[in-house]
Amino acid sequence: MEALHHCLPFSQGSVPDEEATCSIEDAIRFIQLSALPASSEVVQIDRADGRILAETIRSGCDVPGFDRSTMDGYAVRTSETTGASEENPAMLRVAGSIPMGSAPPVTLGEREAWAVPTGGFLPAEADAVVPVEAAVISEGEIRLSRPVPSGDHVTRRGADFSAGEMLLPEGWTIRPQDVGVLAAIGRTRVKVQRPLRVGIVPTGLELVDATAEPSSGEVREVNSHLIGVFLRRLGAIPIISEVVRDDTDELTYAVLRAVTDCDAVVVSGGSARGERDVTGRVLHRLSDRTMPSVSFGPGKPTRIAMVHGRPVIGLPGHPASSFIVLVLFLARLIEGMQGSSRRAACRHTVRLAAPIPLRRRRETYRLVRIRDGWATPVDGETGRLSTLFECDGIVVVPAEGDGLRTGDQADVITW
Repeated sequence: MEALHHCLPFSQGSVPDEEATCSIEDAIRFIQLSALPASSEVVQIDRADGRILAETIRSGCDVPGFDRSTMDGYAVRTSETTGASEENPAMLRVAGSIPMGSAPPVTLGEREAWAVPTGGFLPAEADAVVPVEAAVISEGEIRLSRPVPSGDHVTRRGADFSAGEMLLPEGWTIRPQDVGVLAAIGRTRVKVQRPLRVGIVPTGLELVDATAEPSSGEVREVNSHLIGVFLRRLGAIPIISEVVRDDTDELTYAVLRAVTDCDAVVVSGGSARGERDVTGRVLHRLSDRTMPSVSFGPGKPTRIAMVHGRPVIGLPGHPASSFIVLVLFLARLIEGMQGSSRRAACRHTVRLAAPIPLRRRRETYRLVRIRDGWATPVDGETGRLSTLFECDGIVVVPAEGDGLRTGDQADVITW
């Protein structure tokens, strides 16, 4: 921890350096090392879908637990069918049948066959099954006119999973098919991470509730709903507070209340420079440790502080800028804090249908519309909702060069 503190640009109770910035990677690393550890709980597997494992799952048994047939047919010893032909068929006595769910009463006798159902338990020393439709039965004997290959229509004990095999790593997000596997190995309860509670504090004198009719100069508050739904996708629980005015005392109280009840806090708005933008000043006053703004565009400024061991993130007020920070930064932070192997966003390659110039010498992100592998930049300012509404990806514009040209391949992040 101390070594990291020496290399990361943080401050402790100091006046913010408005020009200082840090990378997304440094910010995430700092928070993960500084934040209080997440807690876990034990749940029934029927309620575990989408939860993040807080333990490694190993099989406590072989699955299946016995050699079994994959067809209705007759269990045989293949060595007794060697050389079988139409002229010299192998004749095996049908000694009996093994009901589904029952163990065979005896070891397979010499030149014997036993009738078995699909999924049925094979008698010892049987190593193949002759399907019913391929069997010729005459006077209590099965007539085989060709050799039967060993392993035909048989699933061996432990073919799915063997005892002691690692099945699911810690940090795995449980899927419905994983629940089936857990049931098969007898694990009806698993230890999972408790969902992170993330407080959302919207700020702004001009904001009113989405159910209200705005008067002159007012707008409906959008970001808490946007952020809350996005957090639920990550498996977190959003705790949304009432809108806070651009007032230092009110915001201080709201942040302190949120860090008491939550694992992390997001303050929406008030994080850029300006007379009414108080988030940066409040976070510096409350912080155990404060980092400079995260250096990427157009999501800058993104304030970060640790308050009572809880990360507090100040997001831009513009919905489009805020959403970019959600996808590129907050998603990775929440996933890391939860120990999740799942990624809400994925990166792949597209071609550009129009150029994207680089305005500043830093890695930049541009909202785009993707159709048939081509990405078109969405025109509009980050403060316009239509810009966000029309996009379905974020193109990464490298800091090197003059930007991207029409036809260039580019990395795009989707969610």
